[in-house]
Amino acid sequence: MEIYNATGVLKSGTLRVTKPIGALVIVSSRKIEELTNEKISIHIERKNGDNDVLASNIPLKAFIGCSLFGDGKALNITGTGLSAICEIANLGSVELGENESIVITLTDLISTVTYGLHGIETPVTTPEMVLFIEKVMLTGQKQRTFEVGAFDEGMLIGSFDKVQVTYPTREGTRTVELTSLELRAIASDMGLISSGATAQISNTLINLVGAHSIEIFSNNQVNLVLRDVNHTSKL
Repeated sequence: MEIYNATGVLKSGTLRVTKPIGALVIVSSRKIEELTNEKISIHIERKNGDNDVLASNIPLKAFIGCSLFGDGKALNITGTGLSAICEIANLGSVELGENESIVITLTDLISTVTYGLHGIETPVTTPEMVLFIEKVMLTGQKQRTFEVGAFDEGMLIGSFDKVQVTYPTREGTRTVELTSLELRAIASDMGLISSGATAQISNTLINLVGAHSIEIFSNNQVNLVLRDVNHTSKL
């Protein structure tokens, strides 16, 4: 179902979906590597007021990147731009009760760019949803550690020297050190997002399956967007 399609606006306003959907098709006249500061917010509005927040002002490029990394592609359908399927529920559609809805907003849009959203319905519903959160390492912190045990994918936005990823083992823990260049090489080998003939984006995706924590080393601000595909509904 089409949810939104517009050009010449800076924000979408409140978009309300009252039917269960499991994924969004995000359409733009820009390729994924051309997205800048656009942001997406999604929450499930529950009738008891205890809403499920799935994304709060998450960079659109990170929302798409984490959704597709390793097993998907940002497809070029019209010759320019992108069309990407991004799941918001795990193996089904979001469960909605009576008078409940999925609320979506797009902000910090570029007025000369066209943006569109479609919802994908599935025959089954699931209590497991896809959660996105953003952590920030500020300029001057030099290094900072984030716990990532609940997450499977991440995107590092900003320039950094290296990361150290710690994994639990039977003997205790093991830490793997990777430079920015090495992470990009791994991402490319795993199936980095492609948009038409282009196979690169300006940020660094990382697989966090099995990891306990990530320590980032940088003299600059680095934003870390994390995805959890097994976030349980408050229903």
